[in-house]
Amino acid sequence: MILPKKASWALLTLYFIFDNVASYWAITRMGGRELNLVIAPLVETYPFLYFLCIPAQIIAIYLIALFLREVVVAMTRHWKFFDKTIIERIILASIAIYWPIANSSLNVMFIFGFRGQGYLWGTSTSIGITVALGYGLLSLYLFSRKK
Repeated sequence: MILPKKASWALLTLYFIFDNVASYWAITRMGGRELNLVIAPLVETYPFLYFLCIPAQIIAIYLIALFLREVVVAMTRHWKFFDKTIIERIILASIAIYWPIANSSLNVMFIFGFRGQGYLWGTSTSIGITVALGYGLLSLYLFSRKK
């Protein structure tokens, strides 16, 4: 099953809102620290910047999805049964699977009292990438068998 683009974008937007609100809450109320070293100096000093990260994440994921779509289209150009919209839907659904495993799970753990789980970031990211890639490749395979 391939999620519609609107459903994938709705899920991703909800994940981004949850993650940024949870991170804001963790830093301002619970003494947490940001694990993302790129934005950590800014959001730990000015936590309200988490709310500006939501549209930035949406734009970044949009650009990443477009880039990945073009890469996959170039790799599968000799297979006529793949069009750009199907590939984009598979990529967005894969990202929607990756995000809660790799990122949101750490925020949920922090909210429920697990502290110092930064060492799990690499593990959760690896699991998220593996599951998302597995879904994406399986979807491409199953879709190719239908045609």
